[in-house]
Amino acid sequence: MGTTVEGTFTESDETILRLVASSGPPCQISGSPFFTYSHYAYVEVFNPNGQGARVEMGVDPALDQPLDLPLVAAYTAPPVTEAERKACLTGAEVSCTGGSAAHESCLTGSHAPTVPAGGSIWIYVGNFATADPAVSFVLSAKILALL
Repeated sequence: MGTTVEGTFTESDETILRLVASSGPPCQISGSPFFTYSHYAYVEVFNPNGQGARVEMGVDPALDQPLDLPLVAAYTAPPVTEAERKACLTGAEVSCTGGSAAHESCLTGSHAPTVPAGGSIWIYVGNFATADPAVSFVLSAKILALL
């Protein structure tokens, strides 16, 4: 418990319709009248423990990167269809409120996802605005509780 791991990842040069902040579950996808596209990445988070783990996820800019209001959400697998993108585990967040996290955006408190024992989940990180470039970011995972 309390262990934190982090890694640096880079968003795709491709764009998709972004998730709507503070939505879900189910997560909402940007639509009419404002179709907002964003660069994004899906990062797999693995739990090597023999018990499920409730994990606080945090997103921060990588060194010298212009990461402004990143959106973050968790999934059981990388979504492909619109229905799968809406099936987020705990909602889409664009800020960091509650819990002990001090990140640009995070999934904490009631939004902290559970990673199954010996399994994984996928974390979506996307930009807020269409004009935001693809950037690198730091994703951190902190074990809050073993279940």
